Amino acid sequence: KGKAGAAKPVKKVAATIAFAAVIGTGLGLFALNISGNKEASAPASLDDSLGSQTAKAGDTSAEKQSSGAEKQAAQTEGTYKTYAVQAGKFSNEKGAETLTEQLTAKGYSAVSLSKDDGYTYVIAGLAGDKDVSQQLGQLLIDSDFEAWGGKELSLSIESDMTDSFKETAELAAKAILGEDITKASVEKIEKSLGKTEASEGGEKKAILQALKELEDPSAEAGWKAQQELLAVIK
Repeated sequence: KGKAGAAKPVKKVAATIAFAAVIGTGLGLFALNISGNKEASAPASLDDSLGSQTAKAGDTSAEKQSSGAEKQAAQTEGTYKTYAVQAGKFSNEKGAETLTEQLTAKGYSAVSLSKDDGYTYVIAGLAGDKDVSQQLGQLLIDSDFEAWGGKELSLSIESDMTDSFKETAELAAKAILGEDITKASVEKIEKSLGKTEASEGGEKKAILQALKELEDPSAEAGWKAQQELLAVIK
């Protein structure tokens, strides 16, 4: 009886240790599971810019590497930053194309732009001023589209086309917002284009067509002018 009684405390201690080990392991696994679930469910945040890739007028996203000849030709181009209205961000091009079609069908401007980060963005407008781009985005929101104005976007435009491209985009934005656009401001850009040595196609043609739309300024004309400009940044 004495031996049996002495063994009972030992058994109790052993059982307690084993039970504590089981409970500790279970709590540890439970904590890891909760941590993993939180990380998996975290939504992707929206960037303040559309990425570091420079959108090159007339190029496709597949052309990411330049040969020696292409690099030499790129020296004639000037890069400038502008603000864009982002209407969507997709992991596949099909979704971006669908939204682009929906926007243009409603009379807005839109183009899908693939970037190096693996996403395809829907750009619905350009403006030299951040606040103006946010106002353009609000117009889309009022029409039940999602939009984020004030997104930074770098564009690579031929050096002698940069100013004309930028000024035309700004005039188009003003027309959309109902601001006054004088005939003289349109003619000034047309005159400066006449002095350039750029070819009649590509960016120059797009700017001239956009200016033609703005000869009779209205919100509709402004969106059409924006569409002409967006078409050459693909």
